[in-house]
Amino acid sequence: MDENKAYSQAHLPLSEQRTATGHAVRFVYLMTAVAHLARLRQNEQQRQTCLRLWQKMVQRQICVIGAIGSQRAGEAFSSDYDLPNDTAYVESCASVGLMMFARRMLEMELDGRYGDLMERALYNTVLGSIAFDGRHYFYVNPLEVHPKTLRYNGIYNHVSPVRRRWFGCACCPPNIARLCTSIGHYIYTASTDALYVNLYGGNRVAISVDGHALRLLS
Repeated sequence: MDENKAYSQAHLPLSEQRTATGHAVRFVYLMTAVAHLARLRQNEQQRQTCLRLWQKMVQRQICVIGAIGSQRAGEAFSSDYDLPNDTAYVESCASVGLMMFARRMLEMELDGRYGDLMERALYNTVLGSIAFDGRHYFYVNPLEVHPKTLRYNGIYNHVSPVRRRWFGCACCPPNIARLCTSIGHYIYTASTDALYVNLYGGNRVAISVDGHALRLLS
C-alpha cells in the first residue's frame, strides 16, 4: 500500500480523481462518507466528485448483477469493461458498500437511478450470497461457475462452488447481517414533504413527513 497509493485511493486528492480505483470495498466506504458530508455541508465540490466517480463506476466498472471489484488481485477495480463472468471477484462486502454509497447519493439528490442500483445489488448479490438457512455465505460472487474445472485451474482458486459456513477473513457475514437489520433505511428515503419508496418488500413503517406521522403497510 505504501508503493501503490491508488490501491488506497491516496494517489490524488479526491477532487482530482477521475475513476474508481483500488480496493473496491474501501472505495465505496470512502465515497459513502464523502456523499454524506457533501449533503450535510452543502459542499458543491464534494458533490461533483461523488457524481463524477459514481458515473464512471456504474457506466464502465460494474457487473450486471450490481457488483464491483472484478479482479482477485487486491479485491480491486480493474480497467474499464474488464468484467469477466467466471473469474470476477465481486466480493459480497463490495455490494453492501455499493448500497451504502447509493443510499447517500439518493439522500443527496433524489434520483431513481440510485434506488435502481441499490435494488440490483441487494437482490442479485447481497441476498444471493447468503443461504436460506442464514448460516452459509459466498465471499466472492462470479456470474459463472464450472465446478468440475475449479480443482484443476488455479485461476479459480478464489471461487467456491458452494456457500461456506465461515471464512478466515469473516467480513461478509456480519456485513450482510448489518445491512439486513438496517434495511428500513434503504427501503425509504424521507424528504421534508415527501416519502420515496426505493425497494419493495413486505413491511410496515411510521415516518414523520412534514411534521405529520405517515404510516405505511405493504
